[in-house]
Amino acid sequence: MVPYTLFYDNGLLKESGQLVNGYADGYYYKFLESGEKFREHFLREGKPHGVQKWYSEGKLHYTETFVNGVRDGKAVSYNPRCGYVEEEGIYENNMKEGLWYIYEKENLFMVELYKKDSLIKILYRNPQIEKKSYTLEDAPPLNDDC
Repeated sequence: MVPYTLFYDNGLLKESGQLVNGYADGYYYKFLESGEKFREHFLREGKPHGVQKWYSEGKLHYTETFVNGVRDGKAVSYNPRCGYVEEEGIYENNMKEGLWYIYEKENLFMVELYKKDSLIKILYRNPQIEKKSYTLEDAPPLNDDC
């Protein structure tokens, strides 16, 4: 087992982990050039294995479960500013499977049914919530109203 670190030109840590037989193995961390943690994952022979975590502005943004490099298990997307769950479901062999739940500010907005990554049916849609989709050009400004 050999410690592995990589640094940005500004001297801040870019990646940190360990190598076993030439592969990243065990906990592995990636950072932005600002020094902020971006990704935390566990690797087995260089492949993601177990729960992988992505961060935005220092807060948890997304988790996915992998088995030997393949998404297989629970995935959860969080609002990185407010912390609530935005979407959650299960992957089987890299494909959405079963029920996926979508939330709008902690309220259940929609339940979707997937089979082998294909949307089969929307099982529930909350009639009291209007969730809007935006492009980058027409998105409203961000605020701290969680």
